[in-house]
Amino acid sequence: MTTDPPLVRPKILPWIAHRYALPLDDVEALWQQAMLMADLRHGRDHVGPEYWRDGVETFLRRAGDEGVAPEGARAAATGPVTAKDVLEAQDRVRRRTLSMVERMMRAGTRVLLPRRPRARRRPEVRH
Repeated sequence: MTTDPPLVRPKILPWIAHRYALPLDDVEALWQQAMLMADLRHGRDHVGPEYWRDGVETFLRRAGDEGVAPEGARAAATGPVTAKDVLEAQDRVRRRTLSMVERMMRAGTRVLLPRRPRARRRPEVRH
């Protein structure tokens, strides 16, 4: 029996799902992944403001990468393309590529992980 605390599910998930045009199941999976990443970075024993900030930022970033950007989030370019615009575009491509690689690695790991072998019994020694 595990004594893990129940997973906290914020009430804002349906709104995020609607905002980024994602199914609620996908948004819940993204939230769980973000919390697992926060666990890896901070540990479950150090749940504090930094833990939650990191988890929420990861969740919102991943939701933005997976879904459709809300209207008004990106204004149409009115002037020449600047270096900042190019760097932001490259960062978006990098994050999406890393997200795809992460999903592929996770899927491959599930397929390739061997099952735990059963414990072998030691033969009894008779004297």
